[in-house]
Formats: sequence, C-alpha cells, structure tokens
Amino acid sequence: MWFSRILRRSDGPHRTLRRSFSLTTFLHETISNKRSFYYPTEQIKNLGDFRKFASPEEKQHLERITSEYYAICKRQPENAPEMSDEDWLIHMNYETKLGRASHLNLMRSKQNRKAASKQKLADKSVVAKEDPKVSHQFTMSMAKQKLILRNRVAQAMMLEEPILIDLGFASSMFYNEITDVARHLVQTLGSVNKSAFEPWPTLRVIFCNAKPSIEENEIIKVFRRLTVGENSFDKLPVTITESSYLDLYKARELVYLTQDADIYYHPTEGIPIIGAIINKTTKDKLPIQRALNDDIKVRKLPIDLNEKVYDTKMTVAHVIEYVSMLRFTWDPSKARTTLQNRIVSPHQNSDIHKKCGQQD
Repeated sequence: MWFSRILRRSDGPHRTLRRSFSLTTFLHETISNKRSFYYPTEQIKNLGDFRKFASPEEKQHLERITSEYYAICKRQPENAPEMSDEDWLIHMNYETKLGRASHLNLMRSKQNRKAASKQKLADKSVVAKEDPKVSHQFTMSMAKQKLILRNRVAQAMMLEEPILIDLGFASSMFYNEITDVARHLVQTLGSVNKSAFEPWPTLRVIFCNAKPSIEENEIIKVFRRLTVGENSFDKLPVTITESSYLDLYKARELVYLTQDADIYYHPTEGIPIIGAIINKTTKDKLPIQRALNDDIKVRKLPIDLNEKVYDTKMTVAHVIEYVSMLRFTWDPSKARTTLQNRIVSPHQNSDIHKKCGQQD
C-alpha cells in the first residue's frame, strides 16, 4: 500500500508535464516567430539604410549576431568569411544560431569557389597567351554549345509539355528553407541545360504562381542572387510567371505530385506540378491541400512501385529529372536510375545515418 502511494506521488509531476505540453501549441508558436519580411527590403538595402530605419529590436539583433561573428573570427578565423553590407542583411534573416552558422559555411565555400574560379581563369589566360590557337578552338566550341542550347530550349517551349513548379509556398517557410528551395531551383537550370544535349526531349519548365509578384516573391529574390554570369536572371532557360497553373491550363489537364497521395502517377494523366517547398513536419500536407482545394488530381511518384526506397526526400531538380525520364520511357525502373544513391541504396543510407549518429 505505502509503496503504491509513493509511486503515484512521484509520477504526479510527470503526468502534469505531459498534459501541459501540446505539440500543436508548440508548432503554432514556432511558426508565429517567423519573420513577416526579409532583408533587403524596399526601404532598407544596405547598412546605412538599416541604421536610419531599423527598429531598436532589429539593431539589437544585429549587435548580437555581430558579436557572434567576431567570436567565430577569434576562435576559428578560417571559418569566418568576409561580409559585405548585403551579406550582413541576409545573415539577419536566419532565426537560429545553427542557421547562421550554416549561412557562414555557405558563404565561405562560395568565396572559395570564386577564388578557385579566378585562379582557373588566370591559368587559362596564360595558356591562351602561349597558344592562341587552343584558345580560339575553345571559344568556338563554347559558342556552338550555347547556340544549340538556346535553339533546343526555344523549340521545347513551343513543342513540349511543361513541368510546372509552384512557387506559392514562400509565405509558409522560414528563410533557411526558402534558401534551400532557391538552391534546388538553381539545380533545375542545370537539369534543363543537360537535357538539351540528351537523346530525349529538352525539358520545358515553368516557374508559376510567383506570389505576390516576381519582384516580391521571397524564393525568387534568393534565386535571383544565386543566378549570376551565364545563368543570370535575364538568360534563364525557364519561364517565370506570376500566373497560377489554373490560369495557364485547365484543372483536368493537371496533376499535382506529392508523396502524400495514394495513387501512382502515370505520364498520360496530365501536366505535372511540383511544389517548391521543403518537406518539414509542419508543412508536408500543404501541396495536397492546395491541389484538393483547386480540384486537381493528386498522384505520387512510382519510385517504390517495384523496389523499396530508403529515403523519399528529393529536391525539385531530382523530381524533374525523374519525371522527364518517366515521360520518355514510361518505365519506372529506368526512371529510378536518375535517383540519388541515398534513395535507392540501403548501404548508402546506412552510411549517412552512421555519420549523423557520430555527429550527434
């Protein structure tokens, strides 16, 4: 008797804690902390504007992340990249210390790539001076490839059925998620360019539903910063529009691809739509909810139709490559060859989990 009383008494506080914790409330509070705007804004484009117009709370936030950055400089100088005014404004968009550390790592690797690219150009100029004939042949071959690429992309825009990328989820994501999506869209450009030199039809990709506008859509803002040089925003091999997919095509002609669907997708069912969103716990139902509200068919990719998969996380670029191969061959087994090793290989997947476990 006395032993059971002690157990009940000791278990009381734990029961109270379990009742007081609500996952729904926790997720709601997490989402409500998301910024309503991201730097740079229309009013604040550099640190000078920031000092004039920013709120005292935002200035305190800048001081906090500045001291955090200088602490990294002292502790690990090799991990502290150079920061411009624009870099500082972008750095402020990351809500967590982990997110800011990830952004610094990204900037450092980007600066290293720029330095390596400059060195490569310098080496090429030395070779060109030594042998002008080699430089001329290289320039001619590059110009020919660009001409072929432009012609085939233009033909695809007139003749091929598109793959639609829905950009309408920007307001439902945090800045680090938006950045990841923008990187995936940059990878999409590589997939389109690569398809122009493959034996199957060149990809025709449309970025649609850029709300509230192309200039104001947060995904496009980051995407625009990431597309430089030959992939500059004005030379993209894709179409970007504010129009909804329902403005472009009838609902019965469309199929929304999401792993939350129950039926497998077949290329004859319609034009595929891919949601530009990172699949997190709080958002993984948004694409299927939008499709059902718009009265559009929902389907999932047949990646596990014949064989087991070990990871269902795919970037937009990988989904596009998979769908392109599936539409060309109608064979899920051949389309499966476009997937990453971590998705189809148990050994690759287990190695990743081991590394994650070691880091934890």
